[in-house]
Amino acid sequence: MMLKRKLAAGLAIAMLSGMVSGSMGTVFAEEEPVTIKFVGYANSVAGFEARAQEFMAQHPDIIVEVQGIPANSWGELMQAISVNIAGGDIPDIADIASEGQRAFAASGLIAPIDEYLERDREELQETLDGIDPALMETMKYNGETYCLPTVWNNMLLYYNKNVLERFGIEEPEAGWTIDDFIEICQKVTSENDGTNDTYGYAFGNGYFTTLVPWIFAAGGNVLNDDWTESRLTDPDTMAGIQLLYDFVYKYNISPKLDAGVGDFDLFVQDRLAFMGGGMWNVNSLRNAGFPVEDYDVIEFPLVKEDKPVIGVGGCPIFAASEHKDAAWEFAKFLSGKEFQETFVVEDGWSIPSVKSAADALAAKDFAPEHSELFYASAQKGVMVPAPEEYSAIEAVLLREFSSVMANMKTVEEAMTDAEAEINAEIANR
Repeated sequence: MMLKRKLAAGLAIAMLSGMVSGSMGTVFAEEEPVTIKFVGYANSVAGFEARAQEFMAQHPDIIVEVQGIPANSWGELMQAISVNIAGGDIPDIADIASEGQRAFAASGLIAPIDEYLERDREELQETLDGIDPALMETMKYNGETYCLPTVWNNMLLYYNKNVLERFGIEEPEAGWTIDDFIEICQKVTSENDGTNDTYGYAFGNGYFTTLVPWIFAAGGNVLNDDWTESRLTDPDTMAGIQLLYDFVYKYNISPKLDAGVGDFDLFVQDRLAFMGGGMWNVNSLRNAGFPVEDYDVIEFPLVKEDKPVIGVGGCPIFAASEHKDAAWEFAKFLSGKEFQETFVVEDGWSIPSVKSAADALAAKDFAPEHSELFYASAQKGVMVPAPEEYSAIEAVLLREFSSVMANMKTVEEAMTDAEAEINAEIANR
């Protein structure tokens, strides 16, 4: 509810200042260089700056100012941008993932780009032909398109070959099941004595990275199909949450949530068989000096449904921007086939939206053997549940999951409480 008030306040400020344009279709020539403000995660500023420099080298008539916003999640980033807008600090364009796009679209803070897409279709055709239609669909709200996909991520399981080899375990294969996963993890943890233990799987309290992947695998979902009601008390959804609890307390294959040990650190120390992650872990492992031949990736084991979670990034243009045409040029550049096949491939932190670029990335010598699995999930992937109430939903679910893992509530008690709170939030739309 607080986020919605901030979004509404931001829109009101923009409208009162006379900056909301009635149409994006009008094209005008900028005689003097124009400056556009691009905002995104503070910890990604270096990458954003490099993108801006590459763009400005080709477009000397447009200056891109990059503003990094400190945040630990997409929910926090949305809150911060909303506060800034309410205070009159209005960006022209932003790097926003699925978890933020719908909230901004629903509040009218970002503008649809359909007129631009129609106008520049011939110029964009090669790029559009290279983007999986499923990814383009994620950019729509109420039938209108709000941005071009730039990069995206799914969740796969990374497995440590050194750990599996140490315990005489064969590498998992496509089509494996949750029983296979648990059996492998139990073999890995069979010699633990409380000193320098090795774990089968470790996880954190993450919405996209932990909860949603296992909920989806169990056949559940956080919300119903049109994101108008919670499904947290659905038996399949609770089964996914219960599975995570059981990894710690029943199967003894995972450290406790509050144990103070991270999955990545355990993995590079050869003390963890499996960790979840998107393409970003490829670069993280490379930066950590972990040899690519010592790990690989595989899809989550089948629990009930083969339904990977995906989240798609884009760069929407704010409705209050005074330089929409310039912002659109930057947006096109970031999603363009040429830029994707060069800069985004070399960057390597996310899956490029253009398939040829994703293929080029998968073929890099720093990418694991089965890197094609990253883009392969586009067709069958399911969008991470991220309605306009996303920030509140994420906070509620993570809080209640923590109570489960701390043995303060049962799964049913926690999900019942979370569902009531989330449904109340959705009812205030």
